[in-house]
Amino acid sequence: MLKITVAGNATIDALIEGEVVTALYDTITVESDGVKETFRVEDPPVEQGRKHRINQNIVEKVLSLWHRMLPGGGGYNSVTGMRQLEDIGSELELSYLDVSIPHHLVQKELRRAGIDPHFFWQRDIPFNAIIGWKGDKFVLKGPALGRVEPDEEHIAEAREVISGSDSLLINSVKDPRYLEKYVEIAGEMGVPAYVVITTSQEPEFVSKHLLPNAICILNYDEIPFLHGKSEPMDEKSRMELALDTVRQIRSEHDTAKPIFVTLGKNGAYCASKNTLRYVYLNPEYAEKVVECIASQHRRVNGAGDSFAGALVAYDTAHGHKLCLNELLILASTASIRHIGYKGELPSDAFNVVEEPIKSPQYSRLVPTGHH
Repeated sequence: MLKITVAGNATIDALIEGEVVTALYDTITVESDGVKETFRVEDPPVEQGRKHRINQNIVEKVLSLWHRMLPGGGGYNSVTGMRQLEDIGSELELSYLDVSIPHHLVQKELRRAGIDPHFFWQRDIPFNAIIGWKGDKFVLKGPALGRVEPDEEHIAEAREVISGSDSLLINSVKDPRYLEKYVEIAGEMGVPAYVVITTSQEPEFVSKHLLPNAICILNYDEIPFLHGKSEPMDEKSRMELALDTVRQIRSEHDTAKPIFVTLGKNGAYCASKNTLRYVYLNPEYAEKVVECIASQHRRVNGAGDSFAGALVAYDTAHGHKLCLNELLILASTASIRHIGYKGELPSDAFNVVEEPIKSPQYSRLVPTGHH
């Protein structure tokens, strides 16, 4: 049996069943069954597919609209996604660490999936509102919650959980001291650590504590904000910036650990010490997946979290010796399954491009027909 621990920051996501009637520079107005609510964002301009912060009580506004509440958050999505994998080849024992006060919806789903939860009761679970279902959705996050510091009791509990693990995945942990401690404990115990890099982590912290000590997974939607870029970017520009970022990381950090970047519907990159890899669906299967998504009335977020969870699970199950190309394909397949595609996905449904990291041909890594 393999044991994997996931550290995260669960959320409650209110999926609003309504229509965006106006989206202005800094406001979004939603109508649901004749009732209208306006949300003012703190980080304009309003942009579809982007996460926005609002300094209002989301719960009060959401309650007047038709909605349903579901557990979410990067770590939660990753650990529950691992439980859905059917071809791991080993039984998984899964544990989950979170500093939050547990919400009954989160607790229920974790226990239903046979995941051992460890909550530290230090902060309320964040509440988000999601308007829309696919790439045109708006994600609204409530007021930023204060950061918390670990105490000896919580660190001892985390150490006990992590020490018996074959791998540790950290996804969406907001508190720097906890993040630092988790990675430190994994290093002391010889447990391979994987970290999903988010905009809640300062670039200096990422460079000093995470890149040298963990396998890092980035999302091309968030890379611009790590560079301080707030203006909208098209997909080609985001992919090129992602390539520039991993090449810069490789030049500044002498580490053998691969770096992964998820690219939404465009696939994923992996930068090993000397090689850039790009894995994406060939056009025939990409069209089938797009048609599948378009035919569904369900949320499709969380695919990147499923990718991260599957990457860790498959890598762990194969003794951390799996070929990177195969690992990328397996993780990409899991993320596609997460969004509801149940059709055929043979290994040759994916294209794999390899380029030298020092002098890559960007034309092969950012194909014009794949935007």
